[in-house]
Amino acid sequence: MIRNAALGLASLLLLAAAPAQDKVRLEVRAKKGEKYSHTSKESNEGTITIEFGGQSIPQQVLEKETKKYKDEILEVEGSLPSKIRRSFTEWTETKLPPGGAEPVEEKKTLHGKTLVLKKVGDKTEYEGAEGVPASELAKNRLKPDALLATLPKEPVAPGAEWKLEEKLILDEFKDDAGEESQVEFTAARGTGRLERVEDHKGQKCGVIRIALELDGRIKEQKDVKLKMDLKADFWLALDSGRPLTMKGGGTGDLAGEVDMDGNKVKFSGKFKFAQEGEQTYE
Repeated sequence: MIRNAALGLASLLLLAAAPAQDKVRLEVRAKKGEKYSHTSKESNEGTITIEFGGQSIPQQVLEKETKKYKDEILEVEGSLPSKIRRSFTEWTETKLPPGGAEPVEEKKTLHGKTLVLKKVGDKTEYEGAEGVPASELAKNRLKPDALLATLPKEPVAPGAEWKLEEKLILDEFKDDAGEESQVEFTAARGTGRLERVEDHKGQKCGVIRIALELDGRIKEQKDVKLKMDLKADFWLALDSGRPLTMKGGGTGDLAGEVDMDGNKVKFSGKFKFAQEGEQTYE
């Protein structure tokens, strides 16, 4: 017992003597004339099972998206871009059609095209958007990333945590899903945490961990509920305020029962999400 007490006291003394971790400022910043290449990949894989009349019918879900573009910041407002020239080198979406045997790849309308995005109040106006669907434009709005929009205003040390703003998250997921989406999100809970400070791509970065829970439902079948549990790590360059890398993923669960023409139909599903992104600056 005396030996254990001595060891415990020694550990406390070592902790007390350890230097406090330096605080750092977490801030996303942009500069006029800045140019960078952005690459992102997303995937959603899973199965939805429909049960009725003693039958069970599984349907595979497979969705993948790849987006590559180059940005030139033409104007800034405060520390964020207010006008950007965006040239898409690739934007493709791959989906498995209901009942289909093979995924089908589709090039988005903006694939290979260039847009100029300009922030006007809370909205984004576009040049070169003739013939581009509203769903694609909604995914290219000039606004802060909802997951990084509520960073602490004061310098923080590793281990610091903060809450995300629900409305910003719901608005962003609504834009990303598009009006044609069958899902609407009704609630969101999220936190951010500075995990550590480390060198990444030759720069000193804060590694920010985002944890997010989302509640949603199927628009046409509101008794069918969706829950998502997501996590993402961001590498944010401390000197320049540049986001460099993002890696994330999570899971989703679908469940509910509806009445169709007097018949009870049960829905259940499980999904796995993955996302990654890189920005390389000139």
